[in-house]
Amino acid sequence: MTQSSWADIEAEVSRVFRCTHEPVLIVYKDSVDGRRTYRHQCQMCGWGGRHLRKDSLEADERASAPPFDDKIRQAWFDAREEYRRNLAGAARDDEQRAWWAWYSEYLESDAWRTKRAQVLRRSGGFCEGCLTEPAEQVHHLTYERAGDELLFDLVAVCSGCHQRAHPNKKINSFSGVA
Repeated sequence: MTQSSWADIEAEVSRVFRCTHEPVLIVYKDSVDGRRTYRHQCQMCGWGGRHLRKDSLEADERASAPPFDDKIRQAWFDAREEYRRNLAGAARDDEQRAWWAWYSEYLESDAWRTKRAQVLRRSGGFCEGCLTEPAEQVHHLTYERAGDELLFDLVAVCSGCHQRAHPNKKINSFSGVA
């Protein structure tokens, strides 16, 4: 994924998960030494605001204050992370779709036809996977330089060996695609 894609994702996550810290609730938290402190806690993101002075609160506010809820903050961060992962997955899917569209076009180009012919000629017409069947297709050993391949990135293969190289993909025997 590109640097700008990540920046766009982070900007979107920040936009969606911007919190105004409303509504807030007066909550209490007991310190290690047993003292009870009061503060506001955002009920959306779990942010714990500044400490409130005990004498600034009415007795019923102190009595009805629930404990500080750490789960709100964790749920907020979990939701944020899930949203980020979903955006990243969608961006990867979009990039992958764009790459495969480009690659399909490339396989129809004169540049690919020339490279394919060179590889088939180099193999002497035999599959470089099994050395027994006629070579019908050209397989990429790496897609790292797709579109600007070095000829050693490509091997001539029969449809059976090509299918073995891509066990989870249906290979068109007539296409010669990699």
